[in-house]
Amino acid sequence: DLQHSFFPWKSHEFVWGLGYRSIKYSLPPGKAYSFSPSQDTQGIQSFFFQDQITLKPQTLFWTFGTKIYNHPYVGTEGQPSTKLFWKPLEKHHFWSALTETRRVPSIEERSTNGKTLNVKTGAKEVSQIQESANSTQKSEIMKAKEIGYRFIPNKMVSFDLALFKQDYSQLAYYTSPTPHDEKAAPASGTPPMQAQVNTNGELSLTGAELSFQWKPRKEFRLVGGISFNKQHSTSYTVFAFSPNQWFMRTYWDISKNMQLDLSYNDDSYEADSSEYLNSAKRNFRNNLLNARIGWRPNASCEISLSGQNLLSSKHREFPVDSGPAIGDYVPSLIPRSLYLKATWFFE
Repeated sequence: DLQHSFFPWKSHEFVWGLGYRSIKYSLPPGKAYSFSPSQDTQGIQSFFFQDQITLKPQTLFWTFGTKIYNHPYVGTEGQPSTKLFWKPLEKHHFWSALTETRRVPSIEERSTNGKTLNVKTGAKEVSQIQESANSTQKSEIMKAKEIGYRFIPNKMVSFDLALFKQDYSQLAYYTSPTPHDEKAAPASGTPPMQAQVNTNGELSLTGAELSFQWKPRKEFRLVGGISFNKQHSTSYTVFAFSPNQWFMRTYWDISKNMQLDLSYNDDSYEADSSEYLNSAKRNFRNNLLNARIGWRPNASCEISLSGQNLLSSKHREFPVDSGPAIGDYVPSLIPRSLYLKATWFFE
């Protein structure tokens, strides 16, 4: 990644950057599925820019920009955003923002062949469903609207309240061509039903987030908050939904050139697999602890080591993917991981 910032005009702060990522994978076939292609190397190019314009010095600012990338699955796409920030008084700040983001289909979603699910109700096997990838699946789209307020009672403490609405479209999900039937023959006696991949799912979320920041000393900062969400869906019935979550983060400059950052997230999820099973709602909980230690040997270089998911060897990214997490269908598990990163700064 390359990033550069400069001031082309007096009231403009412009940032732009380039990126390239190469992903090489090799996926051997399993008992119930295979991948086509089973191995490949993907190159992803990206470009972004952002311009912050000072409309009124120290009071009113407008920021806009976009990220543009080229991906082998979806071609060239953009993710524009804009934000307006207003500071009428030193203790009272307001902002509003519009954002569009996209999720590119995964390798599994575009390349899986013949993934078979044994669908059960309790201990009774009902039927078999076979799902296949959609080679034409496009990116899922999320458009967000946000307004917020910040109150700063003193130099050490601030409070933020944000209200948001997120609209999702082109969501991919599996549907069975025949209705759920608990009297169906056992899976071993009937051919599997072919699950159809639809990409017309729509979903809306509305919610609020309340957060705070406490900075008792120059070298230490504590940030925390809680969010509440409500789901509105008419066509996307299989979904892992987090109605609320809370987080805590610390940023500590241990010395002049050493930093230690910690973050903790507590998410509770509701999983609804009613597309396949009746009344199959379940609750799950994730407790995630991440840490980062950074070292700056000089002003132009930083080396950092980050650890994710430190409380357990692996956790569920979502309680379910696109169907019930039962039978021989296993939800996504994210392992504990370590990242080493080096950053160079130059003028």
